[in-house]
Amino acid sequence: MKKQLSRCALLLALLLLGAVAIAYAQVECEASTNDVVEIVSQQCGTMGRDEVCYGNYEVSVVAQESAPAFTFDNPGDLASLGFVRSLFLSGLDPVADVWGIAQMRLIAATNIGTQDVTLLLFGDVSIESEVEAGATMDVLVGNFGGNIRNTPSANALVLASAPPAATLEAVGRLADSSWVRVHVPESEAIGWVSTEVVTPASADQNFDILAVQDSSTPYFGAMQAFSYISGSSPSCGNMQVDGLIIQTPAGNARVNLLINEVSIELIGGNNGATAFVTANASNGMSINMIDGTSVVSSGGTSYFVDATTSTNIPMSTDMTPTGVPSVPTTYDLATVEGITILGVVRDPDAPIVPTSGTGGNGGQGNGGNGNGNGNGNGNGNGNGNANGRGNGRGNGGRP
Repeated sequence: MKKQLSRCALLLALLLLGAVAIAYAQVECEASTNDVVEIVSQQCGTMGRDEVCYGNYEVSVVAQESAPAFTFDNPGDLASLGFVRSLFLSGLDPVADVWGIAQMRLIAATNIGTQDVTLLLFGDVSIESEVEAGATMDVLVGNFGGNIRNTPSANALVLASAPPAATLEAVGRLADSSWVRVHVPESEAIGWVSTEVVTPASADQNFDILAVQDSSTPYFGAMQAFSYISGSSPSCGNMQVDGLIIQTPAGNARVNLLINEVSIELIGGNNGATAFVTANASNGMSINMIDGTSVVSSGGTSYFVDATTSTNIPMSTDMTPTGVPSVPTTYDLATVEGITILGVVRDPDAPIVPTSGTGGNGGQGNGGNGNGNGNGNGNGNGNGNANGRGNGRGNGGRP
């Protein structure tokens, strides 16, 4: 009997010690992450446009081959996004006081101007730019000036008028070189100008050096297209310790990103658009919308993903899609409430609420006439278009 009591006492003591250790670990996690939010906010407060900031230990960088030498070794260090090829971050270790964090502010060029987009990487993650540094050239506007339009058509919307003899930077062209893609002065948006009104600024250059671009394809600047992998570290208490947060400004900004060859168009609302993204071969890539809406497209299937809902795309070992996005479903709010680091880019007191006034999600079309089945939040019926993508349509409307 005494032996049994001794064993029970020992077991009870071990259980108590285990509970204390777990509670201590959770307190350590909370203390560490709360401190890091403040540290990153301070260290990266001076970050400029198209820059990346070393937020917290440890972050390793691989530079582009053409990049000049730069320092990126300690919290507070800044680097131009155009110089960075890859980033590798360390997972959370509260004992060693390590939790890799990097913050980016990239400038996304759209047809209506530029939008600042914040990317916050944390924990066991890596990211590699898929934007190739293509050739650019200066072009001169002729004596009568020229209109810069949102698409390569004489009937398209005029974004700006370039005065005679102005110099524009061209970044691409149509296959027949009838139009070139240029940066719009002042706004830095991307538009098109007819080659009837511009000529190469240098006599030894011609439009052939520019990459051929499809007018319907978004223009991707530094880190707008990238491959991304996140780990699946053991949770620290109830906290998310590995992932990527994307934040766009408040208002109706529409920004396109290409992540692991999946197109994600972010559509802002009152709090902008906020997405929490994880990606690995085991669990696929999950896009969890916190604010605003996104249109997620892959393999000919598109879905509107609203706040408090998520979609998942299966991934291969080389982080390319092996299937189409899943039908968006409502996630457990604990998924994002455990992202302590979210406070760096988003007001921690702002409630997470479903997107209002949304239509249905379009299903995958069947090709040909593209008939699809919608299912979504706005009692919508999806109608696929000719290439098989579903377009949601509901009584709530769409932004």
